[in-house]
Amino acid sequence: MDPINGLKLKAFFLTNSAVSNIAKNEVHHSTLQFTDLIKTCGIDITLAETLPNNELIKVFDLIFIDLQFYTLTENIPIEIQQLTSRTRIVFFNATNNLCDEKQLLISSIAGIFYQGERIDIILRGITRLQKNERWFKRKTMNSALSELLVNVSKLNQLPVNQQQQSISLHSLTRRKN
Repeated sequence: MDPINGLKLKAFFLTNSAVSNIAKNEVHHSTLQFTDLIKTCGIDITLAETLPNNELIKVFDLIFIDLQFYTLTENIPIEIQQLTSRTRIVFFNATNNLCDEKQLLISSIAGIFYQGERIDIILRGITRLQKNERWFKRKTMNSALSELLVNVSKLNQLPVNQQQQSISLHSLTRRKN
């Protein structure tokens, strides 16, 4: 698992059950399981209940936001949108249909992990994130790519009168071997 630029990655976890609860063993088991998987991939983690200040955020390669007890509205909160320009944001502990994945992808979110996902799927996603890739369901990626291709094809369409012009084959030169 190759970290970005060959350096060990640092991840920040924004969660409701952060540092004070870890000492008391009161962190939700899905959050503990997820953070343990991140650690096994060689990523240093920091947990807190609030985001670090702007200077400290630069230290982290990834910011994981725990959606366990969070209700995501149609729009991504402005604080998170602003973070995507400075670091890679990943949601975890999401419930199905909590949000529009394509909207997250377009908003520069790096990935999303759902509650109850198999460990091998989570590990594969973490590996992709370590390689500076995105982690979304295949259906979401295909839908976004299809939409992009439709939009690009609309931009590249020639006006009707230019489409009807044929290529004159005798004006093409023969390929030389």
